[in-house]
Amino acid sequence: MQPALKLKPGRGRQLKRLRAMYDQGEWPRLRRRAQSVLLAEAGYETQEIAEITRQSCWTVRRWMHRFTAGGCEGLWEGLRSGRPPTSHLRSNCFWEKPW
Repeated sequence: MQPALKLKPGRGRQLKRLRAMYDQGEWPRLRRRAQSVLLAEAGYETQEIAEITRQSCWTVRRWMHRFTAGGCEGLWEGLRSGRPPTSHLRSNCFWEKPW
């Protein structure tokens, strides 16, 4: 078993922002990352956080490291490689019709 990852004590503003990201976040992935950091701040170990959030220990540790390196900004998703998302003409027509 890997040792628990120790986070630096959270500052007031960062913890408030994390709580807001978790409580009011529109993006489920970002909410899960904020939840992971908040659980770590509360004293949970990596394995426990992984079980609660249904993520692997590696994923939890990766997000903890990103938080320690970049703060709350480090939890946002970066650019993804691959083809940009497109929508089809039919779906555009569907969304434009008034009901």
